[in-house]
Amino acid sequence: MEFWSKGENQNIQVDFLLPTGIYLNLSVPCNASLGTIKQVVWKHAQYEPLYHMLSDPEAYVFTCINQTAEQQELEDEQRRLCDIQPFLPVLRLVAREGDRVKKLINSQISLLIGKGLHEFDSVQDLEVNDFRTKMCQFCEERAAKRQQLSWAAWMEYNFPLQLEPVTKGLGAGLLHTPIKNIFVNVKFQSGGESFTFQISPNEFPITLMSYAVKKQATVFRHETMENPEDYTLQVNGKYEYLYGNYPLYQFQYIRSCLHRGLTPHLTMVHSSTIIAMRDEQINSIANPPKTAVKPPPLPKKKPNYGSLWSLEQSFYIELVQGSKVNADERMKLVVQAGLFHGNEMLCKTVSSSEVNVCSEPVWKQRLDFDINICDLPRMARLCFALYAVVEKAKKARSTKKKSKKAVSKANVRLSQACQSCRAQDSILSQVPIAFR
Repeated sequence: MEFWSKGENQNIQVDFLLPTGIYLNLSVPCNASLGTIKQVVWKHAQYEPLYHMLSDPEAYVFTCINQTAEQQELEDEQRRLCDIQPFLPVLRLVAREGDRVKKLINSQISLLIGKGLHEFDSVQDLEVNDFRTKMCQFCEERAAKRQQLSWAAWMEYNFPLQLEPVTKGLGAGLLHTPIKNIFVNVKFQSGGESFTFQISPNEFPITLMSYAVKKQATVFRHETMENPEDYTLQVNGKYEYLYGNYPLYQFQYIRSCLHRGLTPHLTMVHSSTIIAMRDEQINSIANPPKTAVKPPPLPKKKPNYGSLWSLEQSFYIELVQGSKVNADERMKLVVQAGLFHGNEMLCKTVSSSEVNVCSEPVWKQRLDFDINICDLPRMARLCFALYAVVEKAKKARSTKKKSKKAVSKANVRLSQACQSCRAQDSILSQVPIAFR
């Protein structure tokens, strides 16, 4: 328990057990939320084996052993680690099962009452069970009544007014009434057209909406004018609405704009939009999303690696060019390469074509070896030798004979060479050899 006595800003070593059997030990802040911790775990998990077998992070939930020695699913990922305080700093990721929404609500209720709901199920008390049944019926009745509210009443319940307090009499908290008219920009949500009105701050929202409806009908020459009572005013970019018989200057948003010298921007929202929001909420309550017993796995991520045992093709390299080669211009250059395991040659050596001597000789040639990749030992070495070819004539009237002199050599472990060549061409430095 000493590790939870640290300050909230301190880090703590936490053991994470992944569903793939991988164990991670990470340092995380005590005040970090479970959602943030899960992102950190996934960032490190992508560098571990079997990462492609993991599904989406949302398909898993953290579990721990709590202070009462019980296994607990941590559905609410907004909670902080220092608030949960597991018995040991060990978190295990398991696949989600059952109704996530119901589990989240149950965990929040358990946090509020300080006792797990499963403990009530084991209580054989008629009085407790009767109280729970009556409270459940009461909540269902209240929820049913709210579903029958009109769009305006539903809006009042879900989006209460944000008003400045009005104090009677003189005092520091007195809300002074502006004298001058104010400018308000009103935009229609459906068409996107906007108008700016000069209006008294003592007017109600319905007056401003009637101005906007009349202006729209005049500009677009509508034969019939819409009813302003079918609209409501919404603060741009917020779920905050202006309605009711209150003067405009009493709304917090209007008051804030006047204080900062800004023009208030409002949106005319039709009642059909509010009704659609209400119906969406009703459907989510009546028909909560059902989750499968186990979430369907996502398509496996295509691994960016392969097993050497599955490569049946022959091994080859691309010989591109040389650099800073120093040799006689009358000679020609050739590269000879071979594969060795210790002193044992794994296959016949291969040679490149002959090119003229220069500082930057270019081959751009593929060298194929007579051995499959799957048959290469782990510690095999790739050896290179750069030769200068000299043509000599034995006697008069005889054909010229070619002799080779080594210019430089190099060798590298094959696994190291393949790893460096995975993303781009590899440059291999050679050791020069003096002529004799």
